Amino acid sequence: MNFMKRALLSITRKKGKSLILFLLIFILGNVIAGAISVQQATLKSEQKIKKSMGAVASITIDKEKMEEDATSKIKSLTPEIMRKIGENPRVKYYDFSEGSQVTSRQLEQYHATEGESWDRPPNFSLNGGEQPIFLDLFEKKVEFDTSYGQGRTFTEAELKNGAHVTIMRSELAEVNNIRVGDMVKLANIISENEMRTHEMLDDMNVYASRDLDLEVIGIVKSTKATGPKSGETKKINEYMKNMDEQQKINMFYVSNAITERENDFSREKLAEILDEENLNWLGYKQYTPTYILNEPEDVDAFKIEVAVYLPEFYSIHGTTDSFDSIAGAILTMRALSTSTLYIAIGATLLIMSLIIILFLRDRKHELGIYLSLGESKPKVMSQILSEVLLIAILSMSCALISGNSIAQSVSKGMLENQLSAETEKNDGYRPGYETNMSDEDISASYEIKMDGSYIVLFYGIGIVTIGLSTASSLVYILRLNPKKIML
Repeated sequence: MNFMKRALLSITRKKGKSLILFLLIFILGNVIAGAISVQQATLKSEQKIKKSMGAVASITIDKEKMEEDATSKIKSLTPEIMRKIGENPRVKYYDFSEGSQVTSRQLEQYHATEGESWDRPPNFSLNGGEQPIFLDLFEKKVEFDTSYGQGRTFTEAELKNGAHVTIMRSELAEVNNIRVGDMVKLANIISENEMRTHEMLDDMNVYASRDLDLEVIGIVKSTKATGPKSGETKKINEYMKNMDEQQKINMFYVSNAITERENDFSREKLAEILDEENLNWLGYKQYTPTYILNEPEDVDAFKIEVAVYLPEFYSIHGTTDSFDSIAGAILTMRALSTSTLYIAIGATLLIMSLIIILFLRDRKHELGIYLSLGESKPKVMSQILSEVLLIAILSMSCALISGNSIAQSVSKGMLENQLSAETEKNDGYRPGYETNMSDEDISASYEIKMDGSYIVLFYGIGIVTIGLSTASSLVYILRLNPKKIML
């Protein structure tokens, strides 16, 4: 009788021991299956979140370095440097912006909260750009709203020459009854006390001012809902969210040439009225460069490659820098599942080795008979290994399904609890480069599936672990002496 047939007979005749082995492997298999399910789900969730965050890098001032060396003067980041960085092959798109502040004697400001108003003139911002397809349009954060007329983006000539054209948000256009082709009248006002009040519009306390008339060539609307998503109303700091959205709506997209002219005018007039202590910052030009890279994996390499071009006190930050804070709950789940997997594998090796040795001690007379009849030790070992693996495969097949289901129900609840705790800690906001990722987005990215990779990995780890624990126990057979056993 060959060893495989003996293995099958041994399993059916020793039902009690076979059942104990089956249940033991089933319990440990559930733990391993659950850990693998969670680990794979977190890895896929990480990929989805990084893809959603995008591959964006920006250059900012390193405030920590500034505080360490407060005596040094900060150099402005020049357009030449930003364009040079934009030539990096990892860059898919880039733009840089110089902002400016203006007011208006004719336009009303958009207010996110109904009935909200202030005792001061409306404040608007100019957002400069270098590219015909400006950043928000390229990232599909906004799109043209044709209900206000057929709009268009900037031309290269308009950007280069600083043509008096602008693109504005539909919410602001609706408040002021503006359509494509209309003119908007803005004003750059410098007050003696640098505080803008209603009196400024009556030319009181005004040191200098000049008008800025712009033709509206396009009106855009947001592609995303501005309000909180369902289930988050109580968690999100609505006031801060509304203020952030209000600032974006009360903004005019223009060329950098326009913002530079307005800022030069402001610097010139402020230099005439500011004291010497406050003159240093006037020569500083602040740009906001943004680089869209080909892949999220390019961010770290890009930061290293372009660091040589940066002036002192500047540093590069990418979307991946904030991944740990955005996906903290996912990373915690992955660390927990990895630890659980290692512990489960170690426990399986130890427990299975001890159980199999105990079973073999009870069967030493049976094994001694096989050996005394001339059966080789390798074949006897193969019989024991076959018995264990046959039971293990059957048990693991059951654990494959149950472990995946248990992991799905338990881990989903744990993830939602962690997300809720983090959201409350951050007052409803998640840090990062305008990812707008909510708890629902992160939770939706986490999905446990029973796919091919999960099945192969589970059986691979399970069979190898069971095989190793059995093999280590089979050393007992090598030490058996059939003559001593039969005496």
